[in-house]
Amino acid sequence: MSSLHLSYPIWSLALILGLSIILSGILYFRNKQHSSAISTALFILRSVGIFCLLLLLLNPYINQTIQNDKKAKIIVLQDKSSSIAMVTPESTMAEYQGDLNQFVNDMESLHPVETYEFGTDVEEKAIDTGYNEKVTDLYRALDYINKIYESDHVGAIVLATDGIYNRGGNPSYFKFRNNTPLLIYGMGDTTQRSDVKIQQVLYNEIVRKDETSEIEVDVKGHNTEAKNISVHLQQWDKGRWSTIESKTIRPESNDFFETVIFQRSYTNPGLDQLRIKLSDIENDIQPANNERNFFVEVLETTRKIAIVSPIPHPDIAALTELLTTENNEVAVYINNNSKTTNLPSPQDADLWIFYQLSTDGNLNSYLQTVIKEKKPIFYINGLKTNDNLVNEVQNLVEFKVKSRQHNLYSSAINPLFDYFTIDDEWKSLFSKFPPLTSKFGEFTLVGNGQNLLTQQIGDVETDAPSLSLGESPNGRIAVLNGEGIWKWKLFEYLENDNNEILSGFFNKVIEYISQQKDDRLFRLQKNKLLFDETENISFTAELYNPALEKISEPDVFFELTDESNNQSTYTFDKINNQYQLSLGQLNPGTYQYSAHTQSAGKEYRENGQFTVADIEYEYYQLEANHNLLAQLAQNNKGKLFYDFDSIKTSIEELNTMQSYLVESNIKNPLIDWKWLAFIVLLLISAEWIIRRYFGSY
Repeated sequence: MSSLHLSYPIWSLALILGLSIILSGILYFRNKQHSSAISTALFILRSVGIFCLLLLLLNPYINQTIQNDKKAKIIVLQDKSSSIAMVTPESTMAEYQGDLNQFVNDMESLHPVETYEFGTDVEEKAIDTGYNEKVTDLYRALDYINKIYESDHVGAIVLATDGIYNRGGNPSYFKFRNNTPLLIYGMGDTTQRSDVKIQQVLYNEIVRKDETSEIEVDVKGHNTEAKNISVHLQQWDKGRWSTIESKTIRPESNDFFETVIFQRSYTNPGLDQLRIKLSDIENDIQPANNERNFFVEVLETTRKIAIVSPIPHPDIAALTELLTTENNEVAVYINNNSKTTNLPSPQDADLWIFYQLSTDGNLNSYLQTVIKEKKPIFYINGLKTNDNLVNEVQNLVEFKVKSRQHNLYSSAINPLFDYFTIDDEWKSLFSKFPPLTSKFGEFTLVGNGQNLLTQQIGDVETDAPSLSLGESPNGRIAVLNGEGIWKWKLFEYLENDNNEILSGFFNKVIEYISQQKDDRLFRLQKNKLLFDETENISFTAELYNPALEKISEPDVFFELTDESNNQSTYTFDKINNQYQLSLGQLNPGTYQYSAHTQSAGKEYRENGQFTVADIEYEYYQLEANHNLLAQLAQNNKGKLFYDFDSIKTSIEELNTMQSYLVESNIKNPLIDWKWLAFIVLLLISAEWIIRRYFGSY
């Protein structure tokens, strides 16, 4: 259905019609040069031509309503993990692939079909024949589909998997938000084989030097006649495995589950490569699951963080949880009695967080002793903060309070911040966070630093600092201008079921201000010592001239040497006054590297090493878990199937596959219509030709 509309009131038509008649009438009826019939014809041509031109100035448009029949989509999600190919004969896999392709083709003739593969990640693509993923994150794949199609018309989701997952959350009780039916094709082999295997190894991935911690090994046997099984804890040392300790399991039945505990002391900082190995097992058909390699990162010491405040506040509890990691110990001190006897010595903590400093004289004098010790300090200000005091003790941010009113503002990531790499996840999450609360006034960055977060009032981004990092005469500091961190923590948990992003954000801030002032002109950021073979490995570097101005003109080279002494050379990319290098995914092993450059006639070099761990998760569990799949299908109004014909029949019976009408309005401006311009040109040309023919100029 179509209708004509104007961008101006309807009475404007009468105005331009009258104007067209008046202008044409003045020309043809004031001085009669032609007969009455010719003058009338010329008058009409001129009036219509002028009217059409003036009509276009009113921006008329045709509003067209179109109704489309929108069909429900079908999403096909295929597990590409190697555990499926390990237990399925090639002929069976080839037959399955043919059935899958035929199913997709049949459904595409009736409905839009979009296909995805998953293992470590999720990728939209045509499903091929390769089943070689070394990690299966089933929960991530389901959650990805759940989010990306939340507002789309999806009639059914078809999942083909063996139900084995070895990374991410438990998908048993996952439920799609739109109640989309989930139809599952059960793959793999559910047969319980005669086997002895390492079920799992529980250990601390990060420990401190001289710490002793437990390594717990769960060993499971099914339908086996094994009598005595040796369990060895081994360490990779000087190119070979050496046994640290051995224990023996004596099963009392053919089906057993035993737990073995080792006590391991860590004395040398760095990476400790360990292995659990089972031996004395006869006729083992799956020897790959009798070994489990793992790494433990040994730290020099842990970072001790002290949070001091004159008042209790939910922000303090939120910060404590966000900052408590294997690297950090957090202690909270609420000093509300005007005494400092309950506060630790300044030497007892590595970093201090002062939350909402007040006018308490004893606490202020205590702060001065911490500053004199040149400890890194994180100031967090709020409605109870004494602003004059904060202005006195730090010179990074200046506060000028203008009234007692409260101010609410959102925080935005500053794209110009370059003290460390900003994670892409931060930008999207901070744009959604609830606003912080602060006093109403003027906030200005006045010291040697940068704003990591800036204030955003409504949709207007400002330069006012929200979170600033920088240098002070006594070390690095950070200043956050607002309270409400607990709201951020709660929001992220409701959004992602965890606080990994916010915890990573604050820990990166803490990591930066904990470092001593770095006077090196060439700086290579080394964030990790251990990667797994599915991770993309990257490095960033910075180069400064003698005036400590960041530069990026010289090339920076990166030499990488593997365990076989094969050397590869790379050149860093220059991006925004910073150097970046992506190595992609590397084969398992230990790598030595050297990054070097030349500037002002001097050579600068940074050396180090890292390890890429072999991922063998798919070998550990080969029995398909169809009980999990049945539970997952039941939670999502679906069913577990073993052939595609049954899935086709079920899809045809779903109410969610019904199409619905989508109505859309399209505006077509008349000024874009070429034929209308042709008509106006024709009217003007006809009038001119007739006038010329009858001798009028």
